[in-house]
Order: sequence, then C-alpha cells, then structure tokens
Amino acid sequence: MNVEVGESFGRWPGGDDAASLAVVSSASVACGFHAGDYNAMLRIVELAGDGPVALGAHPGYPDLMGFGYRRLDMTPREIRAMVLYQVGALQAMVVAAGRRLHHVKPHGALYLQTLVDPDVAGAVVDAVASVDPDLFVYTTAGTVCEAVATAAGLGVVTEFFPDRPLSADGSLLVNWADHFDPSPANVAARVASFLDHGAVPAVGGGMVAVSGDCLCVHTDNPAGAAVPAAVVDELRRRGVTVAAPQPVERPGR
Repeated sequence: MNVEVGESFGRWPGGDDAASLAVVSSASVACGFHAGDYNAMLRIVELAGDGPVALGAHPGYPDLMGFGYRRLDMTPREIRAMVLYQVGALQAMVVAAGRRLHHVKPHGALYLQTLVDPDVAGAVVDAVASVDPDLFVYTTAGTVCEAVATAAGLGVVTEFFPDRPLSADGSLLVNWADHFDPSPANVAARVASFLDHGAVPAVGGGMVAVSGDCLCVHTDNPAGAAVPAAVVDELRRRGVTVAAPQPVERPGR
C-alpha cells in the first residue's frame, strides 16, 4: 500500500501526509521538481522515523507550474541526470536518518513516458541502478518500464491506482477530476472490484483488467487521508496483510 507524499512547497501544505503515513506500508516522496522542497522532504523522513513505512523517491520533470503533468522534451542523458539528482537528494536525507531508501517511482508525465518509451524508461532505470541496484522500481504491469527494469536486474513492484480513472485500454487519465470522484467509498469499491474480478469500471463504460502487487493512492484527493484509510480497511476486512516488499540482499552487501 503506497501513497505519494511531500507534495508541498514552502508554506503551502499539500495533503495530510502524517495521517496517510500512519496507515500505508510505503511512501513515494516528491523530490522538489514537480512538487516539494528540501524542507518538505526532510519532514516526511522525520514523520516516518524508524517506523515500518518504506521510503522511496518520486522524481518528476522540473515543472512546478504544471505539477509535473506536462511532458518536457529532454534527452535520455538529461533524464538520467535529472533522476540521479532527485533520488540522490532524498537518499542523503534517508541515510542521515539512519535508514535506507527503498524504491524509486517516477511521477506524472515522466511516469507515463516510461510506460511506453524505451529510451525514457532506460534512462530512469539506469539512474536507479547506478544509485543502488537493490532499489525497487514501482511501475505498471505489462509496460515497457517493467520490461526494462526486469532486464536490468532490478526488483519491480507493479501497481494499481484505485483512486484514478482508467480508459478502456487501461491507460491512466491525468485529468482525473473530470472522470472520477475519488471519495473513500468509491475508491474502496474499486479495490473490492480489483480483488474480486481483477478488473474495474473504465471511463466510458465496460470493465478494464488491472493487476498489481501494490495499491497506490494520492494525498491530493479531496478527502485526503480518509482515502488510504478506507483502502486499508477494505484490505484488512478481507484478511489481506499490508506490508512493503523486502529487497533481496545481494552477496557482499
């Protein structure tokens, strides 16, 4: 159970991070490019403390105005450097707190590009492997990013977004507020559909197949932390244990 956190900036708070961290098993932390800054990043690390929530980096395009939802024309070399910069910044804070970074999950337009573009996926995966080959990559099942990360020998955690609408072909819709009300009840109902049928309603009608090792929700939902709480309640009601995947230690580490 993953939540995206730290999406604040300066004096502007984005989402109820503390309450969300209290119920999930892993968190993807904004690294200052699409949202967040060094104070927001450090606050998340401090809130997590030495508790059970695994911390990962959530790098995105340098697009504060567009919240990282706009695709930028960057070369693979530039993308690799951009991801290294953001992951390294959060890793320093996590290590300073006596912990170890758990995963990397691209944000927004960068995430969507990694799903279909092998050059972008390769740049992101190469950056992750260069920082720490034991880091997980969080992505969508059956995509280019999953294939590239697996080929590179990285651990992959596939995810489903119960609080975001999907088109009939399974693609995520960025303008989610136009298509879906992510209330706690609605999101929990999608989790139930995912567990029972391996499919959820698609925008425009019909059902779309979904799969994943992880459920991911967002703190910018109108209902805030009530959404991850409702998801975890639904999982526990069904006897599902919520825990972050554990890395396999490599020889010599």
